[in-house]
Amino acid sequence: MLAVLLSLAAVAAALVLAPQAPPVVRDVELVSLLRFMALVKGLMVGTALALILWRSHWPLSTGTAMAYGLACSVASLAVALIAQLAWVGPAALAFHIAELGFLFTAWRDGRSVAGGAIGSGRRHRPQR
Repeated sequence: MLAVLLSLAAVAAALVLAPQAPPVVRDVELVSLLRFMALVKGLMVGTALALILWRSHWPLSTGTAMAYGLACSVASLAVALIAQLAWVGPAALAFHIAELGFLFTAWRDGRSVAGGAIGSGRRHRPQR
């Protein structure tokens, strides 16, 4: 839930920051490509948020929850800036760093699918 709230705050911050951004090239084909990239990256962030909400059904440590929230909020901010064609280069770099942070956190999280504990058959089985 924290990740969703931070992501919404990041998108709101992007709406404030975008009018102050330096202008980018206004080529029609480039604009179409950048908007499509923002759509694809937005789907990736939506999928990450869905996985975090699914993961939140089990206890999370404070550090893990903060890492997930930070990664998704930075990625959401980057997608909103790319969609508005504002600071595209730094936003793309921030997006990729945030995605690596999300993947690293999922890898270090012992109960995530990436950690191998959920769905791997490690449940306690009754003795016969």
